[in-house]
Amino acid sequence: MHNTRYAHCDGYTDICLAENGKFVTCGEDGEVRIWNGFDDLDNTSIQVGDKCFAIAYHTGKIYVSDEQNELKRYDLETNEFIGVVTSFTLPITCIAINKSNTFLVCGSSDFDIHLVDLNTLKFTSFPGHEAPILSVLFDPLEKYFASSSCDGSVKFWSVSNLTNSKTLANLHSKSNDFVDSSSWAKLAWHKDGGLIAIPSQKDINFYERESWILKFKINLKNESNPSEEFSASIVCFSPDGKYILASTNTQMVYVHSIINKSLLFKYSYSKKSKICSLVWNQNEVIFCDLSGNMGQIKPNIKDDIETVPSAERKQNKKTDENLEMDDLLDLLDSDEKSNDSANLSKKRDPIKEPVKKRKRLNDDEDGLMDEPEPTKSNKKINDEDDEDIQLTLGADDDDECESLEKLKQKTYDTVKKEIMTLDDNMSDNEAAVEEVELSEKKKEELFKEFSNIQVPFQSSSTPLALLERFMCWNSIGLITQFCTEGDESIDIEFHNASYHHTIHIKNQFGYTMADVSKEAVVLASPGTKIEEEVEVNSALSSSIGNQSKLTVILINSLDNTKEWNIDMLKKEFIKCVCVSRNLVACCTSKKFLRIFGLAGTQKEIICLPGIPICVSAYENMIFVAYNLSNNSTGYSIYHMDGSLETEHGFLPLSESSKIEWLGFSDEGNPYVFDSNGFLYSKCWTISKTKVWSPLSNLRSTLNHKSDNYWIVGIAERNQVIRAVLCRASRYPHVLPRPTLTTLQFTPPLIEPESDKSTLEINFWRNKQLSISLKNYDCSIGNLDMDQDDLDENVDKFESNAREALMKLFMLACKNSKEQRAFEIATIMDLDALQLAIKYSTKSRALVLAQNLNILAEKKAEIELQKQRLLSQQENETKSYNKYLTERNENQENNLRSQIEDTSAIIVEKVTQAKPVGLNNSVKTTDSDSQEIEIEETVRTPTISHTPRMNPFAKSGASARFNASSTESPKSILNEIEEKLNKSSNKEKDTWKPTPTRKLTRSKLSGTPGIGSFFNK
Repeated sequence: MHNTRYAHCDGYTDICLAENGKFVTCGEDGEVRIWNGFDDLDNTSIQVGDKCFAIAYHTGKIYVSDEQNELKRYDLETNEFIGVVTSFTLPITCIAINKSNTFLVCGSSDFDIHLVDLNTLKFTSFPGHEAPILSVLFDPLEKYFASSSCDGSVKFWSVSNLTNSKTLANLHSKSNDFVDSSSWAKLAWHKDGGLIAIPSQKDINFYERESWILKFKINLKNESNPSEEFSASIVCFSPDGKYILASTNTQMVYVHSIINKSLLFKYSYSKKSKICSLVWNQNEVIFCDLSGNMGQIKPNIKDDIETVPSAERKQNKKTDENLEMDDLLDLLDSDEKSNDSANLSKKRDPIKEPVKKRKRLNDDEDGLMDEPEPTKSNKKINDEDDEDIQLTLGADDDDECESLEKLKQKTYDTVKKEIMTLDDNMSDNEAAVEEVELSEKKKEELFKEFSNIQVPFQSSSTPLALLERFMCWNSIGLITQFCTEGDESIDIEFHNASYHHTIHIKNQFGYTMADVSKEAVVLASPGTKIEEEVEVNSALSSSIGNQSKLTVILINSLDNTKEWNIDMLKKEFIKCVCVSRNLVACCTSKKFLRIFGLAGTQKEIICLPGIPICVSAYENMIFVAYNLSNNSTGYSIYHMDGSLETEHGFLPLSESSKIEWLGFSDEGNPYVFDSNGFLYSKCWTISKTKVWSPLSNLRSTLNHKSDNYWIVGIAERNQVIRAVLCRASRYPHVLPRPTLTTLQFTPPLIEPESDKSTLEINFWRNKQLSISLKNYDCSIGNLDMDQDDLDENVDKFESNAREALMKLFMLACKNSKEQRAFEIATIMDLDALQLAIKYSTKSRALVLAQNLNILAEKKAEIELQKQRLLSQQENETKSYNKYLTERNENQENNLRSQIEDTSAIIVEKVTQAKPVGLNNSVKTTDSDSQEIEIEETVRTPTISHTPRMNPFAKSGASARFNASSTESPKSILNEIEEKLNKSSNKEKDTWKPTPTRKLTRSKLSGTPGIGSFFNK
C-alpha cells in the first residue's frame, strides 16, 4: 500500500521524525512544515528563507539550514526563531544530533564538518573530505560519528579525541555536487550501536563497531530487470532493529531481514523523480523525492518467524528464540570474528539449522531448555549499562517477548570456543599473511592520523569541486573557470586593459591551474592522477588527459606564434605553476622544480627538499614552499639571475595552521598567509636584517568567527593588503563578482588600542616599508614607477616614521618616563635627536638633555667615522682608476716604441739592398707571419736629367716611381709608417700592419714581426 501527496516545490526535500508520531519536512520553497500524520491537511509551516536544504529535530527544537549557509534553530511549539547555531561557506547538506542533545554535527558542500556544542555553540571543524558532504550520523553510544562524502569515502570520527578513527574509501560513486550525486550515501546505525549499514554500489555493507571490519553484505537485485544499472542510495533500520530498508537511485525500495538476509518486501516508485530522503515511522515508511512530493509506504513484511501460527509459536517459543538468538549473536557479539572465514561463510538452512543448534545448546548447557518462562520483570532493558546490550524481539503479545540477556550469557562461552577452534585450524601461511596485512594497515592508519602534510594548491584559487571557480586572482588580472555540461571555458581578464584584451578559450585539455603576469599566461592540467587525490567536476574530468600538459600564452611576442605547450613525462604530474615577466616554473610530483623561459626554453631542473605545496614567481625570483616533515613546512627562494644565493629555511606558520596564500608583493618581497589569519613578511626590519616577521593578524579584524579574508595581493608602497571579505565562507563566489577590500598593516603588538602602541605601529610600519623600498630596483621591478617616484615614497615613509618617533618621545617625557625617552632617542637620527634635545630642555628634563647631548656626540662621531670610511673608499677607488689609466698609457708607449724599432729595421734593410736588374723585391713580414710584397724598379740614371718613362716597366707603382726622380725608398717607408700609425690608433693592444697588395706566408720565420719589402 502506498500513497503520495504534495509537500514542497520542486527541488531537494528533507524529512525527519519528531515526537508523538509527528514528522517535519523542508524544501527549496524556504518553508518548514510540521505534519501530525501523512494525511494531515492542516499542517503548520515556518518561513525560514528562500531555500531550505537539511533539517533535524530533537527535544522540541528544529534545526534547519537555509540559502545563507546558516544553521538556524526554531521552537517546535511556538515556531519562534531562537538563533543561529553555526555557518559555512556553502549550503549545509546534512544534520545529526546525539541522543543526549549535547552535540550537533553537520556537513556542508564546502567539504567541511562542524561538531557544535549545543550548550556553548562553540564548534570544532573536521576537514578531511575532498568533496561535498552527503550525510552525517551519530553513534547511538555517542562515542563516534560517521560521515559520507561525494569523494566516495566514509569516515569515522572520535568525539572525544576529535580525530579520524577510520576511513573506508571507494564505497560509492564519486561526484562533484550534492544534488547531482548518483548516491546520497545516507548511513544507518543499529539502535544498539553494534553495526552500521552503508550503501555501496549494489550492496548494503554491514561493518562491525570499533574494528570497522565488514561483517556481511546484502545484495540488492532487481529480478525484473537484471541488467539494470543502479546504486544504493539510502538505508534505514526498522524501529525494532530486525529489518533493513534500502532505496536506490532508480526509485526502488527493498526491505530485507537482517537475520537470514532474505528479501521480504519490494516497492517500485512509479514517478521518475529520485527518492532523496526517508524515515521509518512505526509501521509506515515516509519518503520525499526531488519533485517535492511526499510518499507513504506500508510494508507487508512476511518473515519466516512471523508466519508461524501463534499457538505453535507459543509452544515452540524457546526453539525459535534459540534460532534468533544464535543468529543475532553472530551479528552483534563483539568477540566473534568475521564471517568471511571458510567455515562461517556457508549459508544456513532455516529448517535444519534449528535442530543442530538445539542439540548443541542442550549438550553444552544441561537443563537450558527446561527453564521456566521469564516474567515481565525480565523483559526490561537495562539502558544504563553500555557493555551489556540487550535486544528484545517483538511479538504479537507482550507475553511472547523475552529478554535475550540470559541466553546470550549462557551461549557466550560456547560460541567463543568454536570460533577459537576455527582460528587454531588456520594454516600458518594464512596467519602470517593476515598478520602482515594488519601491520601494513596499522602503519598506514597511523601515518594518516599523525601526518600533517598539506596538499599542493594554487594561490588565490578556489576549490576544484566548484562548477564556477577562480583559477587565479592577482595584481595583474584574474582567470575564471566555468565547468558545465555543455561548456568548459576559461576567461582571462586584465585589470589594466592596456596590457591585453580579455581572452576566452575552450578548456579542451582540462586545465585546473593557472597564473598570469604582464608578459604571459600559464595554464596546466594535472593529468589522470588527480582523480586519485582530489575530486574534480565530472564535466572537467572527462577532458583531463593521461599526461600533464603545460601551456603558455605570450602577451607580446616577436613572431606570430603566441602560444606553446609541452607534455610532462609519464608518471610525472604538475602540482602547481607560476609565471613572471622573465620565466615560467612548475612543481611536479617527482619533487622537481622545472624552469622555462617565456618562449619555451628549458632552463633548469631543481630538486626540491620536500613535497611541493605552492610556488610563486617575481621577475627572476622563485618562492616555493614544501612539506619537510609531519609538523614543519620549509621554503626556498631561488634567484635565477645569480645576483644572490639561494635562501632555505622553515616557514614561520602559527600552531596547527596551513598555508592559505603565498606570493610576492608588488615590490618583490615574499609573503605568507596562514589559516589562523597571520600574514608574515620576509623584508628588511628596523635593525636592517632580513628576517620573517608578522605583519598583520587579519583574524582579529573580523566580526564573526565564520568570516574569512581571501588574499589577492599586497602593495607596500600604499601600505595596503588587497583581499576579499568572505562572510560565513572561506572562498568567494564567481558571480556576482566580489569586491576587493583594502586592509592596513596592523602588526600584532601588545595593547594595540593604547596611544603608545598606536604610535609604535605607525613607526614600525613606515620604517620597515622605507627600508624595503630602498632595496627596490625600478629597472627590473614590476611597478609602473620611476626612481623619482620611488625616492618620493621613501622620503614620505621616513618622514612619517620620524614623526611617530618624536611623538613617542614626547609622550614618554610627558609621562615622566625618561628612561623610555632615552631608549627611543637611541633609534633617532641626528636631526631628530637635535629636536629631542630642544624638547627635553624646554620641558626642564635637564638630566635627560645632558644624556641626549652625550648620545648626540657619539652618534656624530660614528657618522664622522662613516664619512671617513666612505671618503677612504672613494680615494681607493680613485687610486685604482688612476692605476688603470697609467697602465694603459704604458702599454700604449711600449707599443709605439715597438713600432718605431720595427720601422728602423725596415729602413736599414731597404738601404742595404743592392739594385739587381730592373726588378728588385724587398719582402717584409709582419707580426702575424704575413708578408707584404711590393715590387720596385731601380734604374741606372743617365747623363740626361730629363726624366723618362721606362718602356719595359709595367703600369702602376713602378711606373710612378720611375716617373718622379724625387721618389725614393724612404718615401715608401714613410707611407708604410703612416699606415702603421693608423692601425695602432685603432687597436692599442696588438699591432697589425695593413697589407697593401698580396698576402703570403712569411719566409723569414726566424725573425717574427719583421720582413722585407719588395716591389713586384
